[in-house]
Amino acid sequence: MKLPRIVRRLLILGAAVAVAVTSVFVCGETEEVLVTQFGRVVRVVGGSASPAGLKFKAPWQGLVRVDRRGRLAELPPSEALTADKKNLEVGLSLVWRVKDARRFVESAAGPVEVESRLAERATSAIVEAVARQPMAAIVSTAADRPGPDALADQVMGSLNASAAESFGVEIAAVMIRRISYPTEIRPAVFEQIRAERAQTSSRIRAEAQAKAATVTAKSKRDRETALTKARAEAEAIRSTAEAEALGILNEAHAQDPKLYELVRTLETYKTLADDKTTVILSSGSPLWKLLWQGPSVDFAGDSPPPPNLGPAPEPIGPSGLVPAPRREVPEPPK
Repeated sequence: MKLPRIVRRLLILGAAVAVAVTSVFVCGETEEVLVTQFGRVVRVVGGSASPAGLKFKAPWQGLVRVDRRGRLAELPPSEALTADKKNLEVGLSLVWRVKDARRFVESAAGPVEVESRLAERATSAIVEAVARQPMAAIVSTAADRPGPDALADQVMGSLNASAAESFGVEIAAVMIRRISYPTEIRPAVFEQIRAERAQTSSRIRAEAQAKAATVTAKSKRDRETALTKARAEAEAIRSTAEAEALGILNEAHAQDPKLYELVRTLETYKTLADDKTTVILSSGSPLWKLLWQGPSVDFAGDSPPPPNLGPAPEPIGPSGLVPAPRREVPEPPK
């Protein structure tokens, strides 16, 4: 049965469209495309081989797309022994990407398998690198010591050669994610750290106390020196002042000895008697005569005698100071 012309044309058009669709493909900027024919790679498109964009192939040829972007692989922590026999736990992170797409496909290893093999090789490389350095050099950040960055560079250099040859990949970066002690010995290590810090703090505290004692002793010594000097100066000033005062008193005494004696006598009596003191004087007491008659010719010196004040009152004897006894009156009977 002969098909109509329109059907034949439609079939031819469909076949042509199918051939065109299977012969055209697009290569992205972040990938390489391997064109295979019967399982063999015949052409590589993208990357450094050719620019990305619209490409053509034979309809019977297949395509294998390989992502060229970097991949991050976080390796589980691995234990390593340092050169000074210290056990450490080191965690790594790798950034890798496909460098040779043809080699990557021919190795028949997918991204998961490649990461697994890279993790094994990185673990072996980090254990060897740690074993060649003491712990102080590994954890130090000083410029004159290797530090963790040097370990990462050693691991990256060791991995790049084998990874490129085996899988067609390159290691873009190796980062030391963590360096710590294993879980089993952490309590003992932390206890040792606490003891060392307590010892250090005790030493610093003892040095501070010794310095404080030295400063305190020096300040006390300076204080005593200053006080001694001040006391000596005060004593010298006091001696000079007393000498001047004594000279003034001597001059005053020399001018009128009797007046000076009178003033000193009055000052003495003023010191002995106050508002709460009762004094009983006899008629022969000098104070009685002084208060009643005033200064005598002997005290006054060349001054005229005081006017006649009359006879002195009779002295108050002891009988005048004692009140008369009170006579008791008997109470009337009830």
